[in-house]
Amino acid sequence: SLGIPSSISRNYLESNRSALPTDWVMGYYYTGLLSSLPSRVFVILLISSFLESAFNLCLQPFGTTLPSRLELGGEEGYLSSWLVKSWAPIQRCWRSVGGGPSPFFLLLATVLHIVQQHFRFRYDRLHKNNSTPPSTVLANLISYDLPYVTRLSLELGQFRTFGIPTISRLLHATREYEDSCGRRYDDTDLILREIIENGSTSERARKAISRLNEIHGRYKISNADFLYTLGVFIVVPARFIGRYGYRPLGPREKAALVAELGLRMGGEGMKIEGVPGTWEEMEAMFDAYEERAMRHSKDNEKVARATMDLFVSKCPKFARRALKQAAYCAMDERLKTACGLKDEEGLSWRCFRCLVQAALVVLPFVERYFTVPSTYDQRRTPAGKACPLMRPNWHPFEKTYEHGYDIEKLGPKKKTH
Repeated sequence: SLGIPSSISRNYLESNRSALPTDWVMGYYYTGLLSSLPSRVFVILLISSFLESAFNLCLQPFGTTLPSRLELGGEEGYLSSWLVKSWAPIQRCWRSVGGGPSPFFLLLATVLHIVQQHFRFRYDRLHKNNSTPPSTVLANLISYDLPYVTRLSLELGQFRTFGIPTISRLLHATREYEDSCGRRYDDTDLILREIIENGSTSERARKAISRLNEIHGRYKISNADFLYTLGVFIVVPARFIGRYGYRPLGPREKAALVAELGLRMGGEGMKIEGVPGTWEEMEAMFDAYEERAMRHSKDNEKVARATMDLFVSKCPKFARRALKQAAYCAMDERLKTACGLKDEEGLSWRCFRCLVQAALVVLPFVERYFTVPSTYDQRRTPAGKACPLMRPNWHPFEKTYEHGYDIEKLGPKKKTH
């Protein structure tokens, strides 16, 4: 097996049995080797230097260390004589650059890097397979390959809807976000995940879409606002992952977002008119509407601040101010202006924001080259058929549905004037 959970890999295995041996050996590592060769060389040198330093540290209690320059021949050689003869040119080059890390540790670091890259990108092969259904592509994305950055993108993506006065005016009028923000967030998140994690054609997804229609049917919402909100859950995650994830989304993943959330959920399920059918059209529609409609208003500010308070609620009080400033680093100036979110003044806060921005650049690099994805399913909704009470697998902020939820009862219970 490729090490991919059976629920995700079944379609991949059935359609690619003849290519499995080559795919297992070659993997993503070799297909992307040349495009990121400088980064890979840097990573291998870094790992080998770390391994050699750690090995020397372990040898210090015994009063010995590895030689600073590894000779590939003679009494100090670590390699067999036949290898020394074949590696004579390497020896001369090695001496010319002053030694550097031991070739033994370079070889070990290279092997470790190849293994890490094979497992790092094992889920990435799914969206490159043309026979993988869009629902499986999205389920893999949110549950296995990029669960944390996808969750962050959806959380911060909600703020873009708060920057549209016609949307925030309705949200403020219902007071759902200001009076019970935790429940309102869980309702939105669970309904959306019921559709993504179970597939837009599943029975549970149909119930979730039906519940969405029932909730939205109580209010007068323009088709343009519906289209923009739909775009928030399609365009924003793709852009956020492209900027802060270990890899950008591929064309088939973007197409899957449009197909599952745009055409099936928005067009067929919610009867939204004029849903764009391609990624390029969806992105153009999203940008044009945001340029035209995103403006500051008091309603924007009230809803945005209530939601930001929820996002930092699990942190100690002394750290909440700093965490809000860190979250602002992932927002553009237009959004912050529309929502009335201001950066703190002062040199110390500017330095803090610079450190956060640097961390946002370094962390994707670390994730790409030094970590492997978990085989644990990160989905929030429980697997299986729908039942009256389904318990979420985890709770991001408040334990609103600790004892279970019913899809058909998610959301506000009645219209609030």
